[in-house]
Amino acid sequence: MAKRQSDVLRTTNQESISCLRIEWLVLGCFFLLFPFLFFYRSAVTQEIIPTVIGRGPEFFAFVTFLIFCVPLMVQVGRLKNNGLIITMMFLALLMYCSAWTGIYYALGEGFQQRTDVLYRSLSMIAGWFVLFSIGFFWPHRVPKAYLTLLATSFFGMACIVVFNMDSQEHIFQFGYSTKEGSYSYQGFALSAAFSLLVWLSTIKNIYRFFVVYASALVVIFFIGARSELVGFVVVFPFMVCLHYKRSPLKTIIASAVLIFFVAGGVVYAYENLAKSRQLQLLNITESSSGIARLDMQDKALDAIRRAPIMGDFAGDVRDYGNTGSYAHNLISAWRQFGILGFLLYTALLIFPLKVSRKLLKNNFHRDEFDLPIITYVFSIFSLTLILVSKTIFWPLPAFAWGLAVACCRKFDANI
Repeated sequence: MAKRQSDVLRTTNQESISCLRIEWLVLGCFFLLFPFLFFYRSAVTQEIIPTVIGRGPEFFAFVTFLIFCVPLMVQVGRLKNNGLIITMMFLALLMYCSAWTGIYYALGEGFQQRTDVLYRSLSMIAGWFVLFSIGFFWPHRVPKAYLTLLATSFFGMACIVVFNMDSQEHIFQFGYSTKEGSYSYQGFALSAAFSLLVWLSTIKNIYRFFVVYASALVVIFFIGARSELVGFVVVFPFMVCLHYKRSPLKTIIASAVLIFFVAGGVVYAYENLAKSRQLQLLNITESSSGIARLDMQDKALDAIRRAPIMGDFAGDVRDYGNTGSYAHNLISAWRQFGILGFLLYTALLIFPLKVSRKLLKNNFHRDEFDLPIITYVFSIFSLTLILVSKTIFWPLPAFAWGLAVACCRKFDANI
């Protein structure tokens, strides 16, 4: 009997050590894909270093795939209930989009057989798998040492943005550099936004939360990424509500102070910022990008009306001749992958929000648990951006899908 108990204890300890190693691998991969890439892209743009790992995300995504492919497949067999449902939906979407892409590449028209069309779909599918895997193995509590690393990284990002501002356009100049090998502002914004959202989700002190949030808002604003800025503004009241449950009076006071300073800053600087790219949000329909996006959406809706079941795979390439002129919202999923792809994708966007909301209602927002809050925040952020500006080819929502499964694995009895 004693020998049996000893064997069980040894097995449990081995599993705990293995789990801890996986969690640190996950956190390391997240750091490479987001905070580190901000600094890598900055260094490449300034020609401090050559593009030693290509554009960056592809290299780290490939490494992450090699690390987590087998562990993920092993863990899938152990899932049950909600975790199994979300994972099966994800794998169904993965296989469906892979088959859809393969069929059109082999049998479709000329524009559907283009290499860039194939690469776009394969990049999306690979991105989904990688980010789902990271979310799937995410720890229920983020170590303090890792949060310190994220905080230090944010300080570095803020310094780079502040000291490399275009004084005329009031915008981070690296994101709009015309140098060969430079990167888009969207990549910089994404690295900053995802790093900050993890850190913000773990902050329990209300005053510290508001200081970090205000600083993050300034950094995202000056990077010039309007979509991420909108996402940050939308998640704010939901995060504040969680703090309100802990300390109502402090939250009200801190919120009033933040709103006062933000409003005052906007009024004070409005004349200088009035013509900036960021403040085009106040009248987006009259901006050049807003007009172009409305045209893309109209063409996508026309294509869906003509083929509501099958969609119009790569129809945007036929209309515009390139792979970047798609509908910038959820409609892109319907046009690209038909009604079934659209329904699977929409369900996956909603499910993590439902899971995390249920856990938070059951008081799993206490100090010992970070995972439900991080899932909740990323679900809202991803859903917001997909509804207002991003496309199905933006793979980042898969991180929230994986986080939802991690919640189910840890707290399934409470969902």
